[in-house]
Amino acid sequence: MSGARMLLLFALRGVARNARRSALTGAALAGGIFVMVVLGGLQDGYVDSRLQEGLLLQLGHLRVRGAERPLPDPVVLSDAFVSDGTALAAAPRLRQAAFLMAGGEGEGALVLGVDPAREAQVTRLAGLVTLGAFLPEGPGAPPMVLGRELAASLGATPGTRVTLHARKGAGLASQVFEVSGLFDAGGGMSEAGVALVRREALALLLERADGADEVVLRLSDPWQAPALAARLSARPEFAGLAVESWKESAPEIAQAMELLGAMERVRTTVLFALVALGIYTTQSLAMAARRREFGMLLALGMSPVRLLVVLALELLFVAAAAVATGVAASAALIGWLNARGLDLADFGARLNSALEGSTVVRPLFSAQRAGDAALWAAAVAVVVLLLPAARLLRLDAATVLRERG
Repeated sequence: MSGARMLLLFALRGVARNARRSALTGAALAGGIFVMVVLGGLQDGYVDSRLQEGLLLQLGHLRVRGAERPLPDPVVLSDAFVSDGTALAAAPRLRQAAFLMAGGEGEGALVLGVDPAREAQVTRLAGLVTLGAFLPEGPGAPPMVLGRELAASLGATPGTRVTLHARKGAGLASQVFEVSGLFDAGGGMSEAGVALVRREALALLLERADGADEVVLRLSDPWQAPALAARLSARPEFAGLAVESWKESAPEIAQAMELLGAMERVRTTVLFALVALGIYTTQSLAMAARRREFGMLLALGMSPVRLLVVLALELLFVAAAAVATGVAASAALIGWLNARGLDLADFGARLNSALEGSTVVRPLFSAQRAGDAALWAAAVAVVVLLLPAARLLRLDAATVLRERG
């Protein structure tokens, strides 16, 4: 029998003879991997929902706005972004702080002047209209869409006339709009403080010949927005314009991600420190209980290094089973939660400002995160093996045998 095969048989025999301790060690490792992957999946799902739902509620992934000079033709610029593959969709907009009045009620609001068809391709607002229609064409007063909370504050419903007062140059401009629909964003600042009108109507009211303050883009990969913003800013044709990714337009999200990343690192360190402590205790007890067994093997001619290899193989078998179990269990739970959705509102969550959007999180399974968890488990296994097993190199077989003899 070859030496390698003999060591493998000794290792398998050790795992089987110490099944309870092996199971405890494996359960600790599998539990650590399971918790790390599931919590990471929840975090990834939350971040993805903020990027896909929170940003696309009204902000977009990237925007280009006038700064030292006004925007060039906003429609041509929007079409160029789509035609060259820079963006999936792009839409020009006017932004205007205004005061809205309906009957005897008044509220301040951010009024967005949009092109309905283009806006529906960039943001989710058009799809959130639950009562009425999203800025339809037709005779009469120009249409306006309100968030449900804003409409409730004004006492407005579809068909209500709302007077918009806004600053125009050094003076004020006013115009009557008719509410065509209400959007429901699940609460938050957009629902309580945003109104939408057709861009041409707002430009006419404000006498804005340029027609837009910004062009908002929707990207295939929002994570590429910061790099894309830097590349566009460096191009000569964008000189004098401000190009901002979501990290600049929604710093709350960027800060939340940095905080989540720091918390994950702390959580992972603490989690596996506790796992390592538990495994170390189990392994130390196992070493003490198997002291005579080790003495017998040494007396029969096995070198301390080979004995250490046997113990490493035992832990390798246990760790491999733990990794497979932890990853499979976490993948199954994440898959179930992704299909079902986890509503954070059930736990008292309320998302405000740029973080708003649906409170339902769908966890995402990450193969990279599972691999990282497996590496953590391997590192923990090596550390907890070396510390107690290092004493084997100084073990004297005769002394050990006399202790029980």
